[in-house]
Amino acid sequence: MAQSFLFDHLSVCVELEARQQLLGQAVSEAQAVASRLGLSEKRFLQELVEQAQTEVEALGARVAQRRKYLSKAFTERTQFLQGLGRALSWIQQQERRALIDDHIALLPDDLTKQVAACRGVQRGLRVYQRELASLWIQGREIERDATDKERAETVARLEKLQAVFETALHRTSQRLTDLEKALTSRKYFQVDLDKTCHWLRRADAITFPEINFSNIDDSSELQTQLCNFQNVLEQASEYENLLLIVQRIGQEILPTLNEIDHCYLDERLNALPQQYNAILALAKEKKDRVQQVILEQKEFSTFFDITRNALEELHEQFDNLEKQTISIRKEELVFCRINEYGNIKERVFHISPAVRELHGKTEGFLSWGQQFRAAETLELVNLHNTLKRMNDQKMKHLEDCLKPLVEHNNISTKLDSELKSVEEKLVRLKSDTEQGPMDRITSLYSLLGSLDCVISQAEECNQQTRGLGLKLDPNAFQETKLQLESLQSLRCEVKCFMDESETIIRNEDFAEQAEKMLEWLRTIRDRVEEPLILSEVTIERVNEEVRKLKIVEEEEKSRCRIADALGSREKQKYFSREKTVPADIEEKLEDLAKLGAEVQQGISRKEVCVYII
Repeated sequence: MAQSFLFDHLSVCVELEARQQLLGQAVSEAQAVASRLGLSEKRFLQELVEQAQTEVEALGARVAQRRKYLSKAFTERTQFLQGLGRALSWIQQQERRALIDDHIALLPDDLTKQVAACRGVQRGLRVYQRELASLWIQGREIERDATDKERAETVARLEKLQAVFETALHRTSQRLTDLEKALTSRKYFQVDLDKTCHWLRRADAITFPEINFSNIDDSSELQTQLCNFQNVLEQASEYENLLLIVQRIGQEILPTLNEIDHCYLDERLNALPQQYNAILALAKEKKDRVQQVILEQKEFSTFFDITRNALEELHEQFDNLEKQTISIRKEELVFCRINEYGNIKERVFHISPAVRELHGKTEGFLSWGQQFRAAETLELVNLHNTLKRMNDQKMKHLEDCLKPLVEHNNISTKLDSELKSVEEKLVRLKSDTEQGPMDRITSLYSLLGSLDCVISQAEECNQQTRGLGLKLDPNAFQETKLQLESLQSLRCEVKCFMDESETIIRNEDFAEQAEKMLEWLRTIRDRVEEPLILSEVTIERVNEEVRKLKIVEEEEKSRCRIADALGSREKQKYFSREKTVPADIEEKLEDLAKLGAEVQQGISRKEVCVYII
């Protein structure tokens, strides 16, 4: 019973030692906290500390007294040796507790528990060291009256116990040192590993997503992505060194781990370099791609702006030309205008490849999902096509109008010459006293035909020129208008002179004038009955033929009026004398009426033929 109580008492001693250490730590903490407490609180804390110290000291005194009592009771040698055996077993058990796990935990939290357990064993062994010294004293007292053999056995048992104790304490202390070193290493390893994994996750979040160029509106977003990739590459060297450190320390840690932790860490260590290399390669690839896109967009923008400015400049030149008027009388200005449009056409021709290239580049951007300046490029293409089409149309229009403008100027020149010619002829006719009235009328109708032809040509030319759709000089038709007014005035003058000549003829001899009229009517009849032959079938030629027929018709009517007046006058002479009109006069009048009707019918038939043509 004394032996059992003694070993129970040893456990109490170990627990008492632990509580004394805990009390010392609590007293230190109380002293540190007391400076921040109030007076009453400080007094209450001090009373609690003093009470605890008193109770622990009293307990220590009672334990010491109990130990003396048990030591006296444990005097028999056999019981003492059994106590040594139990002490040996207890020391070995503590050693096994400290060294039960050959492996070191991977996670710092788990390793902290291992350290705490090992430290508890070490503390228990150190407390037991005093009990071991007590056993040596008891052994010497027991063997004082023993034989040499018994004394040698007791000493041997005590030395063995001492050796086992020292070995257990040493191995436990060494294990604790190894665990504490491992804990420090694990903490740093865990920090480096977490830092590396965090950077890899962040870098993967930047590099893994595909670049969606369709959502990028301007180059600033591309610059942001480029900066992100560059930051990843710049940080890669720093984290490469950290990754190498993690790899090296991880390889050192692997042999100390159990199978599960070993597999987990080995897999992580193998995966990290692969993930790092994949992220690095992807960052380089995407950085190069974004740089290429930025460069392409920059070159495209420069090329686009130059091309657009050139086209806008040409369009402005075209608009300025459209605002300028054209002088009809200056044909060289029309040629200059055509040349200016030709220069625009040539420059547009040289710009066309650039526009096609820009359109092609835009199509390339779109194939990559980039909407970069697509709408502006479409506007540029439309501007180019519109300018090219309008300029070509304007050039063709001017070239088509050139001939009518030349013809307009020729007719204007012809008007001047015709006006002078008719004026001169009219003056000669008025001054020619030898020419008969009938011949004068024929000449006047010839002049009238010439005037009508020129006037008709001038009016048609004016109408055609106005219908060209050109922006002409406001004074362009003023000269032609004055010429036409002069011709109309001259025509009225010719008509007046014609009326005067008709009046004179009505007083001439009937027989003589009747013969001339018959001869003229026969000539005109034969002429109008001839087949209509035109050298070229054109509107101008047909209109000219129609005008000739109208002049002939007017002259025929004029002569018929003269014949009727002469016949009436001749009949009146006979009626006034109450004589019968001679048969030859009646016959001539009938011939005149018949020939006049035939000429009128021939003119009508020919007019029909002309209109059909």
